[in-house]
Amino acid sequence: KSGKTNPSIRLMAFWLIVLGIEIFARAIVFNRAAFQAMPKLFVLPGQLMYYCIPIYIIFTKSFLELKLNWKPYTKYLLFLPGICYSMFLLIRFGPMDNESFIHYVQALKYEQIQKISTIVGFIFNALMLVIIGRISSKKSLVKDKELIRQKKGIINVLLVFLIIAIALWGTILLLGIYFSSLESMETYRFVLHFLSDSMWFIIAFGGLTIGILTLSLPK
Repeated sequence: KSGKTNPSIRLMAFWLIVLGIEIFARAIVFNRAAFQAMPKLFVLPGQLMYYCIPIYIIFTKSFLELKLNWKPYTKYLLFLPGICYSMFLLIRFGPMDNESFIHYVQALKYEQIQKISTIVGFIFNALMLVIIGRISSKKSLVKDKELIRQKKGIINVLLVFLIIAIALWGTILLLGIYFSSLESMETYRFVLHFLSDSMWFIIAFGGLTIGILTLSLPK
């Protein structure tokens, strides 16, 4: 097998590029001049929450070389919720000119979509996290016991990062429900933004860490 690259390496490299794009998009959101120039990048981070863990599921299956009774189309079904959400945003905001979209966001009308997406995304990703936990315990085709032990150790690190991210996500939902009942919601808005940024930092840092650990394996 010399000279061949495990598909999980290419997948992780692709995901690190996606994370880079996501970080760029979030930087646009908080930069007034950049937001005025490219306002529709505002919707990008919210979409990526539906693609993150499905990519990690496929990575786990490929990385551990698991023997799963998957149909050829199973991995594509994992991305169906994300594709549907992306299509909805494209149809809803694609025809809208930049000025109208900026006004739409500044009028806080987009927050309703964000609230629904955050709740649905949390449920979806929590279920996907359970799937990663379950498949990671399945039998591997790798015969080298030491290598598979090292690989499962890396997947356990990934699970820790994802559990922390999901916990932060759940905290955001609970605080959002609590703060929405207060008249001083604006005062506490920065707390929700801080937790949201922390969640994405954990996801990005986790992806980078897993990439480094994967490439550090001697085999």
